Amino acid sequence: MKTDVVIIGCGSTGKTTAAWFTLRGVSVTLCDTERFSPDMDDIRHRGGILLRGRAGVTGKALPARMTTDFQEALAASNRILVCVPDYRHEEIARLCAPYFRSDHCALIVPGNLGSLVFRRALKEAGCDASPCLAEMSDNLWACRTTGDNEVLAALPLPKKRVAALPASATFRVVEAFENILPLTPGTNIVETTLNSPNVLTHLAGTVPNASAVEKSGGQFAFFRDGLSPAVIRCIAAVETERNAVLASLGLERYGGSAALCESLLRGDVPDGFDLFLTLDGPGDLKHRYVTEDAACGMALLVSLAELCGLKTPVSRALLTLASCFNGEDYLKNGRTLSNMGLGELSVSELMAALA
Repeated sequence: MKTDVVIIGCGSTGKTTAAWFTLRGVSVTLCDTERFSPDMDDIRHRGGILLRGRAGVTGKALPARMTTDFQEALAASNRILVCVPDYRHEEIARLCAPYFRSDHCALIVPGNLGSLVFRRALKEAGCDASPCLAEMSDNLWACRTTGDNEVLAALPLPKKRVAALPASATFRVVEAFENILPLTPGTNIVETTLNSPNVLTHLAGTVPNASAVEKSGGQFAFFRDGLSPAVIRCIAAVETERNAVLASLGLERYGGSAALCESLLRGDVPDGFDLFLTLDGPGDLKHRYVTEDAACGMALLVSLAELCGLKTPVSRALLTLASCFNGEDYLKNGRTLSNMGLGELSVSELMAALA
């Protein structure tokens, strides 16, 4: 059975995307590992995934196919969306490796240099195919699981930036998804990773709020409870450091987060952002706002600044404190240039390697 797209990942992003596509008449294969089989059985039992919020469509949607068989899933379409957290990238790459074809286009959502992880894992697994590996700058949705097979998308879907590895294949990604998903090309995977708003807000918003997060009993919602003038100054400082790195690399800046946070703090909430303010997280200091965004975006930002000869005192301090909180050296073990196999390159060599 062929479908229009394969979605790998049965978490909130995968379920939201599967429901959104299905409600729009796009046929979906939803795939994940065996431990998600009970979730799939429950979706079938309940007659679908209930999508609420501001995604443009709402309602209950049952994907055309749900499976834990990766061979079956990858045979269904040449368009694949990988919607899993960064710590699952290598696991998913190895599960896909025997079944990838060279006509496959795998778009990792969000990217966080996941294409480099996939490329290395596929090579180690002896994958003979050469699928197109690409990354989205940020997540498809600001979304949460709000009940049994019930998901909330707080904002509509804008056109998303993507880049392939190598960047010369980015046109292929945009073309592959053009009739089902609005995409626009970025320069390369470093540019798309650094332009994720999570790089700017998550660590800079969580670390100054550490006490409040720990005392919240899991009820903390950053954009409702965590904004203050001092926190926004911290976000703005990270944004300034990020912008300097992008400029030094000759890469584009898509936007920022400090101005939006200032508006939200004033109570000047843009149309449609009311649900966004209610999104929970981080509930504790092991939340992905810390673990994922320290190990991925912030670690990369600091390592790129070192390459460019730039100082990033605020970003480095946030990374150091996050490491202290969780007993994990995010700069040593995160997705830095060195750990991604790019540590010996100059700026020009790095840009050429990603082109």
